[in-house]
Amino acid sequence: MARNENAIRKRCEEYAAQHLVGRRIVAARYMTPDEVKALMWNRAALVLVLDDGTAIYPQCDDEGNDAGALAGVSTVKDEDLLFGCI
Repeated sequence: MARNENAIRKRCEEYAAQHLVGRRIVAARYMTPDEVKALMWNRAALVLVLDDGTAIYPQCDDEGNDAGALAGVSTVKDEDLLFGCI
């Protein structure tokens, strides 16, 4: 990885840690029609609400052109997880 890419990665990881590490998810829901409309999206994404009131959700790209899916792997049931758009 080039030096600049390392700096970008480090900055992004620090930003994520600052906002996410130590937080607890207190609610999981899909966006309301009004939220979808406000973002000018066509689909609703999963919203994770954290214990400090922060709401995070996936989008399809860095520009926020539409909702995005959230994927993961469960360590409890050894299964792939997918929270798609609706």
